[in-house]
Amino acid sequence: MWEGPEFSSPNYNQYPVIRPKESAWYKVTGQNLNGCTRADSTFVTVFQNPKAEITTKLDTFTGLTNIELVANVSSNFTWVSEGYIPCDTCDTITVYPLKKTIYYIRAIDSNGCIATDSIHASAVSKIYAPSAFTPDKDGINELYYVYGHNLQSFEMVIYNRWGQEIYRSNDITQGWNGKKFNTGFEVPIGVYSYTISYTVLPDQELVQTGTITLIR
Repeated sequence: MWEGPEFSSPNYNQYPVIRPKESAWYKVTGQNLNGCTRADSTFVTVFQNPKAEITTKLDTFTGLTNIELVANVSSNFTWVSEGYIPCDTCDTITVYPLKKTIYYIRAIDSNGCIATDSIHASAVSKIYAPSAFTPDKDGINELYYVYGHNLQSFEMVIYNRWGQEIYRSNDITQGWNGKKFNTGFEVPIGVYSYTISYTVLPDQELVQTGTITLIR
Protein backbone atom coordinates (compact mmCIF):
# COMPACT_ATOMS: atom_id res chain seq x y z
CA MET A 1 0.00 0.00 0.00
CA TRP A 2 1.39 3.38 -1.03
CA GLU A 3 0.78 6.57 0.94
CA GLY A 4 1.86 10.14 0.25
CA PRO A 5 0.76 13.59 -0.92
CA GLU A 6 0.01 12.38 -4.46
CA PHE A 7 -2.33 9.63 -3.24
CA SER A 8 -5.75 10.86 -2.14
CA SER A 9 -6.44 7.34 -0.82
CA PRO A 10 -4.26 4.27 -0.20
CA ASN A 11 -2.87 2.94 -3.48
CA TYR A 12 -2.32 -0.78 -3.91
CA ASN A 13 -0.67 -0.64 -7.34
CA GLN A 14 2.69 -2.37 -7.37
CA TYR A 15 4.17 0.23 -9.73
CA PRO A 16 2.28 3.50 -9.22
CA VAL A 17 3.01 6.49 -11.46
CA ILE A 18 2.92 9.95 -9.92
CA ARG A 19 3.76 13.46 -11.12
CA PRO A 20 4.43 15.40 -7.92
CA LYS A 21 4.68 19.17 -7.99
CA GLU A 22 6.71 19.40 -4.80
CA SER A 23 9.18 17.29 -2.87
CA ALA A 24 7.76 14.92 -0.21
CA TRP A 25 8.08 11.59 1.59
CA TYR A 26 6.27 8.51 0.28
CA LYS A 27 5.67 5.34 2.27
CA VAL A 28 4.97 1.81 1.10
CA THR A 29 3.68 -0.98 3.37
CA GLY A 30 3.56 -4.64 2.38
CA GLN A 31 1.90 -7.63 4.02
CA ASN A 32 2.35 -11.34 3.31
CA LEU A 33 -0.15 -14.18 3.63
CA ASN A 34 0.87 -14.73 7.24
CA GLY A 35 -0.08 -11.19 8.14
CA CYS A 36 3.51 -10.04 8.58
CA THR A 37 4.02 -6.44 7.49
CA ARG A 38 7.01 -4.43 6.49
CA ALA A 39 7.26 -0.74 5.58
CA ASP A 40 9.75 1.46 3.84
CA SER A 41 9.80 5.07 2.72
CA THR A 42 11.60 7.28 0.24
CA PHE A 43 11.93 10.98 -0.25
CA VAL A 44 11.03 12.17 -3.73
CA THR A 45 12.83 15.38 -4.73
CA VAL A 46 11.15 17.56 -7.32
CA PHE A 47 13.44 19.98 -9.16
CA GLN A 48 12.08 23.17 -10.67
CA ASN A 49 12.09 23.26 -14.45
CA PRO A 50 14.71 25.57 -15.95
CA LYS A 51 13.46 28.91 -17.23
CA ALA A 52 13.30 29.20 -21.02
CA GLU A 53 11.58 32.19 -22.60
CA ILE A 54 12.00 34.08 -25.85
CA THR A 55 11.22 37.62 -24.75
CA THR A 56 11.04 39.16 -28.24
CA LYS A 57 7.51 40.28 -29.12
CA LEU A 58 5.98 39.94 -32.57
CA ASP A 59 4.95 43.61 -32.63
CA THR A 60 8.65 44.59 -32.69
CA PHE A 61 9.09 43.14 -36.20
CA THR A 62 9.11 46.37 -38.23
CA GLY A 63 10.18 44.94 -41.58
CA LEU A 64 12.86 47.66 -41.82
CA THR A 65 15.61 45.76 -40.00
CA ASN A 66 16.67 42.21 -39.23
CA ILE A 67 14.88 40.47 -36.38
CA GLU A 68 16.55 40.37 -32.98
CA LEU A 69 15.59 37.37 -30.83
CA VAL A 70 16.37 37.44 -27.10
CA ALA A 71 16.43 34.39 -24.83
CA ASN A 72 15.81 34.59 -21.08
CA VAL A 73 17.10 31.34 -19.59
CA SER A 74 18.39 30.01 -16.28
CA SER A 75 20.63 27.20 -17.54
CA ASN A 76 22.52 25.97 -20.56
CA PHE A 77 20.49 26.22 -23.75
CA THR A 78 20.65 26.12 -27.53
CA TRP A 79 18.77 27.80 -30.36
CA VAL A 80 17.23 25.39 -32.86
CA SER A 81 15.59 26.19 -36.22
CA GLU A 82 15.41 25.09 -39.82
CA GLY A 83 16.45 28.65 -40.62
CA TYR A 84 19.87 30.23 -40.21
CA ILE A 85 21.15 30.50 -36.63
CA PRO A 86 24.22 32.77 -36.31
CA CYS A 87 25.07 31.54 -32.79
CA ASP A 88 23.26 28.64 -31.15
CA THR A 89 24.27 29.49 -27.56
CA CYS A 90 24.08 33.32 -27.57
CA ASP A 91 21.48 35.11 -25.45
CA THR A 92 20.64 37.40 -28.40
CA ILE A 93 20.73 36.50 -32.07
CA THR A 94 19.90 38.46 -35.23
CA VAL A 95 18.06 36.60 -37.96
CA TYR A 96 16.50 37.42 -41.32
CA PRO A 97 13.97 34.76 -42.33
CA LEU A 98 13.18 34.53 -46.03
CA LYS A 99 9.99 32.61 -45.25
CA LYS A 100 7.87 31.84 -42.20
CA THR A 101 10.30 30.19 -39.78
CA ILE A 102 10.02 28.81 -36.25
CA TYR A 103 12.86 29.50 -33.83
CA TYR A 104 13.16 27.42 -30.65
CA ILE A 105 15.22 27.52 -27.49
CA ARG A 106 15.86 24.31 -25.56
CA ALA A 107 17.22 24.65 -22.03
CA ILE A 108 18.52 21.75 -19.94
CA ASP A 109 19.77 22.06 -16.36
CA SER A 110 22.21 19.99 -14.30
CA ASN A 111 19.38 17.68 -13.21
CA GLY A 112 18.45 16.85 -16.80
CA CYS A 113 15.23 18.89 -16.64
CA ILE A 114 14.23 20.41 -20.00
CA ALA A 115 12.23 23.52 -20.91
CA THR A 116 11.47 24.96 -24.35
CA ASP A 117 9.97 28.03 -25.96
CA SER A 118 9.41 29.06 -29.57
CA ILE A 119 8.46 31.99 -31.79
CA HIS A 120 7.13 32.16 -35.36
CA ALA A 121 8.90 34.76 -37.49
CA SER A 122 7.49 35.61 -40.91
CA ALA A 123 9.36 37.21 -43.77
CA VAL A 124 8.55 40.92 -43.53
CA SER A 125 9.90 43.62 -45.82
CA LYS A 126 8.97 47.30 -45.95
CA ILE A 127 10.44 50.60 -47.07
CA TYR A 128 10.51 54.02 -45.46
CA ALA A 129 10.95 57.15 -47.56
CA PRO A 130 11.59 60.36 -45.55
CA SER A 131 9.71 63.49 -46.56
CA ALA A 132 12.65 65.91 -46.61
CA PHE A 133 16.43 66.35 -46.46
CA THR A 134 18.89 69.25 -46.21
CA PRO A 135 21.93 69.09 -48.52
CA ASP A 136 23.32 72.39 -47.18
CA LYS A 137 26.86 71.19 -46.46
CA ASP A 138 26.49 71.32 -42.67
CA GLY A 139 27.19 67.58 -42.45
CA ILE A 140 23.69 66.74 -41.19
CA ASN A 141 21.07 65.00 -43.34
CA GLU A 142 23.09 65.71 -46.48
CA LEU A 143 21.88 62.68 -48.46
CA TYR A 144 18.39 61.44 -49.16
CA TYR A 145 18.10 57.72 -48.34
CA VAL A 146 15.22 55.29 -48.64
CA TYR A 147 15.32 52.62 -45.94
CA GLY A 148 14.32 49.01 -46.54
CA HIS A 149 15.06 45.44 -45.59
CA ASN A 150 15.19 42.15 -47.49
CA LEU A 151 14.12 43.85 -50.71
CA GLN A 152 14.37 41.60 -53.73
CA SER A 153 14.50 44.52 -56.16
CA PHE A 154 14.55 48.32 -55.90
CA GLU A 155 14.39 51.29 -58.24
CA MET A 156 13.81 54.93 -57.36
CA VAL A 157 13.25 57.73 -59.86
CA ILE A 158 13.01 61.40 -58.81
CA TYR A 159 11.38 64.09 -60.96
CA ASN A 160 11.25 67.87 -60.89
CA ARG A 161 7.97 69.77 -61.05
CA TRP A 162 7.95 69.59 -64.85
CA GLY A 163 8.16 65.80 -64.77
CA GLN A 164 11.78 65.69 -65.90
CA GLU A 165 13.89 62.89 -64.45
CA ILE A 166 16.74 64.21 -62.31
CA TYR A 167 17.82 61.08 -60.43
CA ARG A 168 17.58 57.30 -60.80
CA SER A 169 19.04 54.50 -58.70
CA ASN A 170 18.75 50.73 -58.32
CA ASP A 171 20.87 50.75 -55.16
CA ILE A 172 19.00 51.48 -51.93
CA THR A 173 22.30 52.14 -50.14
CA GLN A 174 23.11 55.03 -52.51
CA GLY A 175 21.71 58.38 -51.42
CA TRP A 176 20.70 61.37 -53.51
CA ASN A 177 22.88 64.42 -52.83
CA GLY A 178 20.55 67.04 -54.30
CA LYS A 179 22.38 67.27 -57.63
CA LYS A 180 21.10 66.19 -61.04
CA PHE A 181 21.98 62.50 -61.25
CA ASN A 182 24.31 63.09 -58.27
CA THR A 183 27.01 64.63 -60.47
CA GLY A 184 25.51 67.65 -62.23
CA PHE A 185 24.33 71.00 -60.96
CA GLU A 186 22.56 71.46 -57.65
CA VAL A 187 18.81 71.47 -58.11
CA PRO A 188 16.88 74.34 -56.54
CA ILE A 189 15.09 74.28 -53.18
CA GLY A 190 11.61 72.88 -53.63
CA VAL A 191 9.39 69.83 -53.71
CA TYR A 192 10.27 66.87 -55.92
CA SER A 193 8.22 63.79 -56.68
CA TYR A 194 9.45 60.21 -56.65
CA THR A 195 8.38 56.78 -57.79
CA ILE A 196 9.81 53.72 -56.04
CA SER A 197 9.30 50.27 -57.54
CA TYR A 198 10.35 47.40 -55.31
CA THR A 199 9.76 43.74 -54.56
CA VAL A 200 9.36 42.54 -51.00
CA LEU A 201 9.09 39.16 -49.40
CA PRO A 202 7.21 37.03 -50.07
CA ASP A 203 7.59 38.01 -53.77
CA GLN A 204 5.22 40.96 -53.91
CA GLU A 205 5.87 43.75 -56.42
CA LEU A 206 4.91 47.20 -55.12
CA VAL A 207 5.07 50.83 -56.24
CA GLN A 208 5.20 53.81 -53.90
CA THR A 209 4.93 57.44 -54.92
CA GLY A 210 5.41 60.59 -52.89
CA THR A 211 7.26 63.88 -52.58
CA ILE A 212 10.58 65.03 -51.17
CA THR A 213 11.16 68.55 -49.87
CA LEU A 214 14.70 69.75 -50.53
CA ILE A 215 15.79 72.38 -47.99
CA ARG A 216 19.04 74.38 -47.92
